[in-house]
Amino acid sequence: ARVSMIAAETEQLGGFVGEAVGQPLLSAGILLSVASYMLWTEPQVALVAFAFFIPSLLIAPWLQKRINRYGKQRTELLRELSQGVVVDEGHSEEKRTDGFKDLIGEIYAVRVRLYAVKLFAKFLNNFMGHLGVLAVLMFGGMLVIEGRTDIGVVVAFISGFERIIEPARELLNFYRQQSQMRVQYVLIRDSLPSAP
Repeated sequence: ARVSMIAAETEQLGGFVGEAVGQPLLSAGILLSVASYMLWTEPQVALVAFAFFIPSLLIAPWLQKRINRYGKQRTELLRELSQGVVVDEGHSEEKRTDGFKDLIGEIYAVRVRLYAVKLFAKFLNNFMGHLGVLAVLMFGGMLVIEGRTDIGVVVAFISGFERIIEPARELLNFYRQQSQMRVQYVLIRDSLPSAP
C-alpha cells in the first residue's frame, strides 16, 4: 500500500520538477520587459497600474499557508483512508463502515475548505487585475484631459497591462505550486523508512 501511495504522490512532484525552471524564467522575462517599457514610457501611469499587483503579492503568502495546511490534511486523511481499506480483523464490518463514513466526511470538508480558499485567491487576482485596467483608464484619461499625455499612450498601457497580467498570474501559480510541492515532498520524505 505504501508503494502505490508514494508512486501516486511522486508523479505530481516529478511533473512539477520538469517545468520548474523554464516556465518561471519565461514569465519573469515577459513581465520585466513589458513593465520596463511601461515605466520608461509613462512612469506615473505605470506606477498606478503596478499598485494593483501589491495587494495580490501581500495576500498570496497568507492564503498559500492555508492552502498548504488543507492540502497536507487532505493527503494525510487520504493516506489514512487507504490504509483503512486493508481489512482489519479486530473490528466488525459496521464499525469499519462508520469509520470510513467519518473519514470520507472529513476529507470532503477539508476539500471544500481548500477549494474555497483557492477560489477566493483566484477571485482576488481577477478583481485586482480588472481594477488595474480601470485605474489606468481613469488616471490616463485624467492626464489626457490635462494635456500631459496622449490617448495612444493610454491605449498602449491598457494593452501592456493586459499583457502583464498573464505572466504575473503564471508566476503566482508557480509560487503556489512550488509551495504545495514543498509540502508534498516533506510528506513523502517523512513517510519513507529512515535509512539505517
